[in-house]
Amino acid sequence: ESDAMEDQFGYYNLGGNTYTVPMSLHKANRDKLLAALGERSVPENAVVLLQGGKAKMRNDTDHEPLFRQESYFQYLFGVKEPDFYGVIDVTTKKSHLFIPRLPERYAIVMGKVSNILFHSSFFHLTSLLLIVHKENPFSSLPY
Repeated sequence: ESDAMEDQFGYYNLGGNTYTVPMSLHKANRDKLLAALGERSVPENAVVLLQGGKAKMRNDTDHEPLFRQESYFQYLFGVKEPDFYGVIDVTTKKSHLFIPRLPERYAIVMGKVSNILFHSSFFHLTSLLLIVHKENPFSSLPY
């Protein structure tokens, strides 16, 4: 049964003969975090808020240093791209990922821009929300 589940969700690897990591691993990591928090006195309606790594540019040029995701964010969500946020609701055990809204013109340089439905099933999430306003990325949070 678990093999059938794995087939319908995402995985990643670094190409060649590298190890393939199922995205369900990150769902299991979130479940472990929730179990650990469940053993502690946590306030009602508590959430875990994580900010992924930010993209950096050199002096307003098109040079972008090699990006490395923030370690805890990678562990819990498996997102390798920059500028994401993640929220884990401790009470409902739901996970939400905030993805940056990328304009269509990004596809010229970056290739196909994945749609929101792809991300939602790929990352084993309850919901996926677009960051519309960079000043307040949580304006679309359903709380």
